[in-house]
Amino acid sequence: PPPPPAVAPRAAPPGAGTGGAGGKPLPEGMEGLPAVLDGKYTDLVFLGGGNFGKAFRARSLMDDAHYALKMIPCATPEELDAVKREAKILLPLVHDNVVRYFGSFLHTDSRGVQHYCMVMELCDGDDVSSMIRKARDSRCRLNDGLIGLWVQQIADALRYLHDKGIIHRDLKGDNVLLRRLVAKVADFGLATVSAATHGAAGAFAYESPEQAAGAVYDGKTDVWSLGCMLTECVTLRYVTERVAPGTVFAMDHAAVAAAVSETAAIHPALGALAGRLLHPDPRMRPNSQQVADEMTAQLPALRARAGAGPP
Repeated sequence: PPPPPAVAPRAAPPGAGTGGAGGKPLPEGMEGLPAVLDGKYTDLVFLGGGNFGKAFRARSLMDDAHYALKMIPCATPEELDAVKREAKILLPLVHDNVVRYFGSFLHTDSRGVQHYCMVMELCDGDDVSSMIRKARDSRCRLNDGLIGLWVQQIADALRYLHDKGIIHRDLKGDNVLLRRLVAKVADFGLATVSAATHGAAGAFAYESPEQAAGAVYDGKTDVWSLGCMLTECVTLRYVTERVAPGTVFAMDHAAVAAAVSETAAIHPALGALAGRLLHPDPRMRPNSQQVADEMTAQLPALRARAGAGPP
């Protein structure tokens, strides 16, 4: 559960519930949310979401802090079991670069649909994909030191997960949230606890060659996905834009080579790293610990090249 009260519980004001500055229009079925959920969460503000879940910012009456509520509809017992499995993976994880999970409860909406509500650390910044889009729209590049910091932080999060036998399997910019520009790996809905596994999972564009081929794979598949993100941060081109719709980036060797080449043309050191992360043979790819160590060593030079460290 969330941490014990730091202040005396404060009652919800009359009519408290969804809304507030920065909130988006409520999705269908959520209009009748009560002022207080689970007896302790109020001042809900809808942040966004799709068919697989809705995210809200909420204030806890127990400690007056703000949390993220991830509300996932569960129409069948199988769907409920799948979400509980994600929560079970998240529960023991404590790392600066992994979104923290505090607990969960059930809520039934106005249509009678049951939702599994996960109480998470609130990351009130953008995600990495949004930062890429904003940089591209403003016709500027992301700070080299910031890219290096994110890669180092994500790699260290992967090192932590892989040491625990967890393969994320859905690593992409949308699933790396930012809190004061600190990268936090999120969304463990497709994660598996296994030293090695097989089968499709996550976005096709970010699958590793071994995953796309249906072969057995391990944590190196997450390293491949990190390589995709690295090329995106440097070139400001998403890997999905480099291939035809429905095509797996890893299986288009010309597209992979072009992404690495463009990255190297902009930043030789990061391009060389991208080439290693996107090696088609997982045995030749560095593991997450090696990536984290390399980026830690490179950070001073990256910050100097950018002229200043990240804010």
